[in-house]
Amino acid sequence: MRTKHLLVVAFFLVTALGWSAKAHADMGPHISSGWYLPVGLNLGASLHPKVHHGFLVGGEVSFVHLGAKKLIWAGGYVDALHDLGAKATRFSFGPEFGWSIVGIDAGYMGDVRDGEYHHGMTIRAMLTLGIVTLYGRWGHVFGLERESDFGEIGFLFKAPIPLKVDPYTRPGPPELPSPDTTPDPGHPAPEPARGDG
Repeated sequence: MRTKHLLVVAFFLVTALGWSAKAHADMGPHISSGWYLPVGLNLGASLHPKVHHGFLVGGEVSFVHLGAKKLIWAGGYVDALHDLGAKATRFSFGPEFGWSIVGIDAGYMGDVRDGEYHHGMTIRAMLTLGIVTLYGRWGHVFGLERESDFGEIGFLFKAPIPLKVDPYTRPGPPELPSPDTTPDPGHPAPEPARGDG
């Protein structure tokens, strides 16, 4: 029950942040191409078929390149979190890719529970609104008798630290076509008036 309350609070918090980010976007934020280091907090819930669901808390760091014109981003991530439901600590790392607000990552996962280390793998889909990302992840742990597959849903709150970013240049006003001063052969230009004298 406590996990459900935390998810409801997190949902309303992210909704408010999303509207705030949208309002800020309407005022014209400037996105520059380059390399970024997004660092932040992971909050969510774990979904287990055979053990208790639980609250997730952890951190994540990414290293990504953003192409501002086409809004394509790619790089890698590493994260670590604790699952209060399974009483497990997990970490994972791998590549990540995205276009605009949609992204995906996948990679190797390590799982430590009951004093034992297990290998695993994971894949995650993301919907990002800048500093706030909603995600859903599937994970598989090898060598566990009680369970092998689990799910995660949650939010990432990450601040993108610019590392090497192209300078932003404000676009100038559109160029107006210059008037055509070339005389039309069918309509020769009138001769200038001559003064009397």
